Amino acid sequence: MKRTTIAYLLFALLFIPLSTLAEAKMVVTTADRLNVREGPGTTYRVKAKLRQGETYPVLQETNGWVHLRLTAKETGWVTRQYVAETAMQMKAAVNQLRVRTSPSPQAKIIGYLQRGQTVQVIDRNG
Repeated sequence: MKRTTIAYLLFALLFIPLSTLAEAKMVVTTADRLNVREGPGTTYRVKAKLRQGETYPVLQETNGWVHLRLTAKETGWVTRQYVAETAMQMKAAVNQLRVRTSPSPQAKIIGYLQRGQTVQVIDRNG
């Protein structure tokens, strides 16, 4: 039953307008003490170091460099070769986002997501 509910939840999320969900591409660090730089290149100053296995949202990618959100106020750049993509997640951008049994406004509501709550995407159509 729990697996079915999760499948319905994820299926229903595919049909919610993108204005209510924010897509977050995530990466995990694959190197220990990975340098985080102020810009996309080795000429930029190192501002922090990341540990292996830490996960961060991606803001953008350019020329083999990945711009990460480190905290609510801090970002930084790491080389692409030392991070790997993780499962895509979707984040609710509104409070009380309805989760339904099927992709229809008339379908039964089976739960709600709060602003900032995330779910893992297992399939996407469209």
